[in-house]
Amino acid sequence: LSPGRVPAKASNILKRLIQVAQLNTLAGVERFASPSEWLAEIRRAAEALYVAPNIQVSELLFTDPGSWSGDEVERKLDKAEPSWPERRRPCGFLCWIAQDVSEYEINPENPSEGHVSVTTPVVLHSVYGRRIAGPYLFLGVVARPEEGGRWECRLACAQPIVGPNCPIPVDSGKERTALKSLPHLVSDLRDDVGLLEALGGTVRIELEKPVFDFDVAGSHCRPDALVTVTRPGGYGHRPRELGRRPPDGPYEDRDTVRYVIEIMGFGDPEYERDKEETHSRMRWIGHVCRMEAGQFDSSYNGVDRQRERITRQIRKDLLWRWKTG
Repeated sequence: LSPGRVPAKASNILKRLIQVAQLNTLAGVERFASPSEWLAEIRRAAEALYVAPNIQVSELLFTDPGSWSGDEVERKLDKAEPSWPERRRPCGFLCWIAQDVSEYEINPENPSEGHVSVTTPVVLHSVYGRRIAGPYLFLGVVARPEEGGRWECRLACAQPIVGPNCPIPVDSGKERTALKSLPHLVSDLRDDVGLLEALGGTVRIELEKPVFDFDVAGSHCRPDALVTVTRPGGYGHRPRELGRRPPDGPYEDRDTVRYVIEIMGFGDPEYERDKEETHSRMRWIGHVCRMEAGQFDSSYNGVDRQRERITRQIRKDLLWRWKTG
């Protein structure tokens, strides 16, 4: 974080915390059995971020709602304020699960979960003007008003997540449905005995929900989901390395191949044209596989059937690339 008077975007801070804590990867969330475990991981991730010179975010990050309803936040910020760097505005951070959000409140209908009043509108991504239902991962920035006074929650964002025990971020309800199903794709490929025998070992697979854009072909894009497969005994490259590679088509090497999964929400021609342009950029990241969200509830092409089809496509591609015999 760049030092400043008050962080400009709570959402960017939260995305950084999610990425450093690896909450956006299946390999990350598989470690956690409860929200308290992944909130602890967020606290550890905050040790790598600084809100001002020599002041770690973790020093002033509060993940227990009781710290706000009581006096812990005020007491710690009062203590930190005198030693804050000159011309920097002291601030702290609140972070926990929100079940519901209104324009200026966190958990207004579930105050026991950690109610917070915010002095500015809560930032919450919407789809065509419609808010996404909870649960959310909430981050608030606490500071004094410009003219001084009591500590207040000045900025806040609410990031929808798959669920309390699966803090993978989502951008729509349909994406939440897809990301609840996609872990089965990972386990099906990992446990595929025929694939293991044909490739001479178990493939390493990571499912990721990117939280930042990739820079590709002089532009940028952000896949809905990214599946990275590393061959048995291979050395894969992390997705963050994509920006340093030449834009020469789908990212792959002898050990690693990636598949972009795009969740298509609308079927009108203008939407399809816009998406085709986006997909042309995404093909520099990986091979694009579509899921049709409008058919997730259908009996003939539901979300699980679509996931199974993509699993078969990936399996076939892996055999074509890496089969040893």
